[in-house]
Amino acid sequence: MAGRSSRRWTLLLTIAAALLAAPQAAAAERVVIVLLRGFNASQGDSGMDRLAARLEATFGGIPARPVSTAVYNYNELPAAFAFIDGFTDIDCLVIGGHSFGGAASIDLVTDFLTPAGITVDFLVQFDSVSLGPQTLPDEVGLGINYYQESTGFFEPQGERNVGGATNIYVEDDYGVTDSDITHTTIDCPLFDYSEAGYAALFGSQPDLYARVEEEIAFLCRALVPGLGPGAIGVLALMLLASAHEAGERRPRHRG
Repeated sequence: MAGRSSRRWTLLLTIAAALLAAPQAAAAERVVIVLLRGFNASQGDSGMDRLAARLEATFGGIPARPVSTAVYNYNELPAAFAFIDGFTDIDCLVIGGHSFGGAASIDLVTDFLTPAGITVDFLVQFDSVSLGPQTLPDEVGLGINYYQESTGFFEPQGERNVGGATNIYVEDDYGVTDSDITHTTIDCPLFDYSEAGYAALFGSQPDLYARVEEEIAFLCRALVPGLGPGAIGVLALMLLASAHEAGERRPRHRG
């Protein structure tokens, strides 16, 4: 447990460093979140669709900090880029994906966003799968790669070491066995369990979606009433106050 706690705090300090490296914006603007489904994922019912709906419910409804979310298949990168490129008031851009969608998140940055002069604040991958090694582009402020260890013969193995990202081995981080989290369930970590079943396996630990909510709230300065502070609460507020004192945040999304 001490090891997992230490890794969690190391990650939070990494996020803190990324946050404090950029001065604060004078006025709150839009948070845009684009998620990419994996191969053969069910549109509307995939983990990425469910995560998008959850993020919309958590962060939406604040006029001073509008949030726009969209979900695409891993091979719909032109459409994903068009969605992002349609906004002129992006202050915080989040990209994420599961399986092939995780690898495609990097392709979206490299092939579309970077040539357009658009940078990414946060890129999160869930058991990202590709045919070769994966490395985050320089245009990504912070990347987190959540991966599981495959135990089935036909079960895909997500990338264990995405270059430039914080790589988190979820079974070890949650203190469960390699068979307790799979390539499929890492994409929808709460919905495949009953409340009692989840508690029996993971105890009171927040599911991955809750952790991503915390990370987005922290990085995008989108803390909202009703979002539990979790592991970052007091630290987040302290660092947010420090960031405000640091001065103006430079525009990061069209250079």
